[in-house]
Amino acid sequence: MVENFDDKEIGKKYDAICSAIKKISNKFKARILVVDDNEINLEVAVGMLELLGCDVDTASGGEEAIRKFEENENYDIVFMDIMMPDIDGFKTTESIREMSKRKRKNPVIIGLSANIFGKDDIEKCLTSGMNDCIVKPVKSVILETRLQKWKLQNGLLKNL
Repeated sequence: MVENFDDKEIGKKYDAICSAIKKISNKFKARILVVDDNEINLEVAVGMLELLGCDVDTASGGEEAIRKFEENENYDIVFMDIMMPDIDGFKTTESIREMSKRKRKNPVIIGLSANIFGKDDIEKCLTSGMNDCIVKPVKSVILETRLQKWKLQNGLLKNL
């Protein structure tokens, strides 16, 4: 069954949807670095984070992430893929934490993994210097929840 809508009804629904998207897209004002060797994962994460109002930068591996962090210390959060071919997420996190000591900028680092996290995996993430971890594929509600968590829990996101 196809419903018939007149232009006025369609306009009202369109305006309501646009209003809802605008409210969501201004929710978070954070500078984010997403690190993943999979281009599709990068595109999906960027899309979801930008809808939440984040300013997003990407790196396709550990070496690029370290270089970008050296060049720009203003990241509030780094979403870090754990398994990458050049430098894994654990070593990349350790390097960023070491640079953070000199730069006085200590972003929240959240590990990303396609594997289900067991207790040992979570411990390895935390030991390497990550603050949190998420299982991929990441859902937008999980990203939003994590942004909210770090906004409230530690006040680490100066722009939120």
